[in-house]
Amino acid sequence: MHKNLLRKNILMLLLLVAFMLISAGTALAQDLPEPLCGKLDEADCTILADSQKAMMDVESLTTSSSIDLNMSGIPDLPFEELALNLTQDSTISMDPEVVKSLADFQAQLATAKSADLEKLTKDYTDLIIKLYQTLGLDMDLTLTMPQDIADLLSAEAGGEVKVPEEINVQVRMVDGYLYVNLDKLAEAMPELGEFKGWYGVDMVTLVTKGLEQAEKRQASEVQGFQAGVGAGTFLSSDAFREMVKDYVNIERQEDDKLDLQTVAVFNTTFDFGGFVASQAFQDLLKGQLDTINQISEQKITAQEFDEGMMGLRFLGPALFQDLKFNVVQNIGVDDSYVYRSETHFNWDLKSLMGFVAMAQGGGKAPAAMPDTAPVISFDVTTDYADFNDTTAVEKPEDAVIIPLDQIDMNSVQ
Repeated sequence: MHKNLLRKNILMLLLLVAFMLISAGTALAQDLPEPLCGKLDEADCTILADSQKAMMDVESLTTSSSIDLNMSGIPDLPFEELALNLTQDSTISMDPEVVKSLADFQAQLATAKSADLEKLTKDYTDLIIKLYQTLGLDMDLTLTMPQDIADLLSAEAGGEVKVPEEINVQVRMVDGYLYVNLDKLAEAMPELGEFKGWYGVDMVTLVTKGLEQAEKRQASEVQGFQAGVGAGTFLSSDAFREMVKDYVNIERQEDDKLDLQTVAVFNTTFDFGGFVASQAFQDLLKGQLDTINQISEQKITAQEFDEGMMGLRFLGPALFQDLKFNVVQNIGVDDSYVYRSETHFNWDLKSLMGFVAMAQGGGKAPAAMPDTAPVISFDVTTDYADFNDTTAVEKPEDAVIIPLDQIDMNSVQ
């Protein structure tokens, strides 16, 4: 009985993880405000603006991406180093009108009065449902991890399953149904052999029911959700862009060739240290203190906030001096499509560990620095192709549909 329950939970978890990946991908497809151009000349800024408009009108495309996450020296973790790689190859189709409607609602939510927020939130979630109804997706995912991490996950599962170093699944989204093919996973994990083939769930109905249950929650929880939506839309508002514009640096680099296309290459960096030490950042967080307290479990008083901000003003530049971050976009000169995007993040926390050691020593320099310092790196490279020239995504034949009455609705909230 325990083994069957574990296997059923693993299957449901895979379906929900696939759904979250789809959610993240479609969120990235939403509209953006006019691009921050920094010191770019007008012609280069026009390339960025034209690219945003061109990508918003794309009805289908293929993507191929690789994500590398590396962490080392993290205290209290059961491993010295974590290195994960996730690759995906996808065909995506969507209704541009639905995506544009979502973008319009983002703008409305960013400036909405509190009295109108509940209705707008309901309309917004209705559009999210429509997005999944019209979304077509065929995705091949492969996660690769070190053997010691796989062994750790196997131990956490109580020895019921042996987690392999490489996990591969196929995912499709068609007509509101989410499908996962577990053939390759069952080959790598014989304990899951009974789950070979395609499994599907009516994700639109599942999410609709989840939202209906969310509406029945306590008012404070609903307000926290709405506050989170409002905070997210603020990040794309003109007010926020005005705050960060002096800390964004964009350069056009030498043109390159991708897929026989000449591409304009733009490299964007951000001065985190300067921004967190700025008065604009202090005012931003102070103005969002009520929102932060609605979302977080631990409340922050105004005095605690002021004390923290004072320390951040002085220490911010030093804490972020070893943070390296940049985004690279390759944009077709002739058609304005984005053919490749890259995000690189690397943070050596040696300086932070030094400040912590000094704080523990009463402000005096420590006799010895820690042997190791945390290092976190995150690299994503995505290639885009076949704009408006893909085959339709079809639902898999003979898929086993999981009845919704067998799913714990608490697991999707």
